[in-house]
Amino acid sequence: MKKNQLILIIFFILLTISSNAQNYTFKTIQPPDALTDTTFVYDINNRGEVVGSYERYYPDVIMSKKLGFYYDGKKYKTLDYPGATFSELVGLNNIHHFIGIYQKEGILHGYFYDNNNFQDIKHPDANNMELSAINDNDHIVGMYTDLNDQTNSFYYDGTTFLPVRFPGAILTIVQDINDKDEIVGYYQDESYQFYGFIYKNNKYETLNYPGSEESILSGINNIDKIFGNYKIEEEYHEFVYYRGKFVNFDYPGAIYVELTGINDQGQISGIWINEINTQSTFVATPIKLIGDVNIDGWVDLIDVMDLLKGISNLDANQQFIQK
Repeated sequence: MKKNQLILIIFFILLTISSNAQNYTFKTIQPPDALTDTTFVYDINNRGEVVGSYERYYPDVIMSKKLGFYYDGKKYKTLDYPGATFSELVGLNNIHHFIGIYQKEGILHGYFYDNNNFQDIKHPDANNMELSAINDNDHIVGMYTDLNDQTNSFYYDGTTFLPVRFPGAILTIVQDINDKDEIVGYYQDESYQFYGFIYKNNKYETLNYPGSEESILSGINNIDKIFGNYKIEEEYHEFVYYRGKFVNFDYPGAIYVELTGINDQGQISGIWINEINTQSTFVATPIKLIGDVNIDGWVDLIDVMDLLKGISNLDANQQFIQK
């Protein structure tokens, strides 16, 4: 048997074993001064840095306050919008620009922060604003409620607000945007069911977990790996979708999981709750799989093609040297 044939046989065995699962290591995220069950993580960038919110207790005034935080893998940094009743950090990109929300006098506002200055982001028709995600071009997606209390989703390129509305939907909610300006979220039709959608190449497409009663898409990275959740028989589950394949995501010992962010290495941020209703937050890092030739966190037929291409190039180089 030729060496190349043996390599392929071994690879197909690994493909059969590994293709339906993705294993992770988990790291807990919690600022040291956070009150119990108050920490949330909302986004993660390609350095594995995360943003979120937590509540801190102030004994001198006998009260707690919700604050935004940023974690770089070693240190936690708190960010509080000046004069706000509360504030949160909800998104970051790879050039350390941040977005968040804050409340003043009962009204929600959105803001952009570049490590030096705060800049309010407000749609001209907005009563309340809520930002969802930011990409490396500083393009932002989010939602606002107008004076008629109607919820509207938008895309903002730094100068212009553009509406995001799934055709025929009575409600559209945007959740995330990648550097290609591909947008994911969910919409509701006249039956009041939720469906996931992706907007790319100037077109809206529905994407639902097979057999689900409802599906929601919550995040997308730059290699089009998507995560979300679905409902079957009144139970909700999280999933990761990539190259036409859905894979369930589970946290050991959890009765509830919510995924909130994904980076290009496949690291995922999220929240989980255990049987005694204790909440915790995490970053899940994919374990390198044997046979994952292109290092994307999956073992699939594309890895087979990459392997064949590598073998072909190796044989061509050997023949050239022999000549």
